[in-house]
Amino acid sequence: MSNAERVSRPADSFLVIARLSAPLIIALLANAAMAFIDTMLMGMLGVEELAGGGLGTAVYSFVYLICIGVLVAVSTTVAYSRGKQDSHAMHQYLLAGQVVAVVLAVICGLGLWYCVPLLGLLDLPQTSLMYTEDYLQSVVWALWPALAFMVLRNFAMAMGKSGAILRISLITAACNYPVSYALMTGWGVLPELGLAGIGYGTALMSVFMFIAFCLDIYRKEIFRPFKIWKNWSYFRWQTVAELFRLGIPIGLALAMEAGLFSMAAILAGTLGEVELAAHQIALQCVTLSFMFPLGISQALSIMVGERLGQKKVAEIGMMTRRAMGLGMGCSLTAAMIFVFVPEFLVDIFLMHSGDQSVDEVYSVSIKLLFVAAFFQVVDGLQVITMGALRGLQLSMGPTLLTVMGYWGVGFPAAFWLMSSWSVMGIWSGMGLGLGVTSTMLLIMLYLFLKRSHTSIFTTQ
Repeated sequence: MSNAERVSRPADSFLVIARLSAPLIIALLANAAMAFIDTMLMGMLGVEELAGGGLGTAVYSFVYLICIGVLVAVSTTVAYSRGKQDSHAMHQYLLAGQVVAVVLAVICGLGLWYCVPLLGLLDLPQTSLMYTEDYLQSVVWALWPALAFMVLRNFAMAMGKSGAILRISLITAACNYPVSYALMTGWGVLPELGLAGIGYGTALMSVFMFIAFCLDIYRKEIFRPFKIWKNWSYFRWQTVAELFRLGIPIGLALAMEAGLFSMAAILAGTLGEVELAAHQIALQCVTLSFMFPLGISQALSIMVGERLGQKKVAEIGMMTRRAMGLGMGCSLTAAMIFVFVPEFLVDIFLMHSGDQSVDEVYSVSIKLLFVAAFFQVVDGLQVITMGALRGLQLSMGPTLLTVMGYWGVGFPAAFWLMSSWSVMGIWSGMGLGLGVTSTMLLIMLYLFLKRSHTSIFTTQ
């Protein structure tokens, strides 16, 4: 029985969405945890390393999220083809997705390698930029295996099978700390590489994740007809172009939000290393919490795409409503943690030692988490709404709305409030932009579904 057939029973819909979302969330958390762990290790090296390396983490995460957005097209197209029972098209999209991953890795990898001179044109501390370059030119090697894994993961989820995503992701996240720490400090016979060692550790874990997932899924009968090293006679450049056509607007939509946070890092850097370091700590916490609604969004996109392929649009409203309820529960939980126990999160990155610069970073980080708590819900709502729109193969319209919300409202507000409230003003402006974007996307989805005689606000 397909995901779409099971979700048609309202009593089971929450459970079905949760089951499909869980491995997606864990895989996203594992990748986000690597950046989280990298930032935590940077804090052990010092405030300057945390500021510069954290900026590198923000830049890498920005590029990586864009690539993830483009590759979402693999899951929606495969789900649509599965709904039509077209296995030939499913294999075509898988092969094309791997080619897209290589193209993205080459183009974006070159951008990461040479982007520091461009950052040097901004009013950022030169010491921070030196550490940014050390980190980026090592972690860049994680990009291709991470994207190749994402293609396989998206294909597996569109097939309704998660494989060992949960187990592999947890093992990867658990091993990232000791491997990166060993390369950072020069444990045993290893050289002491500092920030570069942290990046190389993340790259090694990305390679492990891809290889382990390949070995796992191709042991199963359902995946054996879809091996990525066979039947390349199916490959068509037109399919690659189609994935880019569908995926680039999705990647741009994620880039609008990720770019807003990256630009916020640059604005924070102009205020000083303390503000930049505090921004990176809060950003890593928010990024981890964002993986929950993002995973639910990707699961919803798959289910909506499958329903669309079966020409059963009338039930999409109910699916979306339950996904939103699940996502809001996750976002509210994160908000409460940010408000009531922010010290626990900040202590992971900093030893509250009495050193003046460390104490300042500690204090500012707690304030930023308090501000972040207030836009958790709207941030989760907008990404889940985007998932439904992507499943309906609407991409350019939502992307234009995100440009308007993030950059027409969010960035100007952040820049204006920065002069009065420092880095807290930057985050308040970002929250305003997320709220406006969420409202516009929700209205767009409501109007589209209304034309299809269904709604996210009714129980039909």
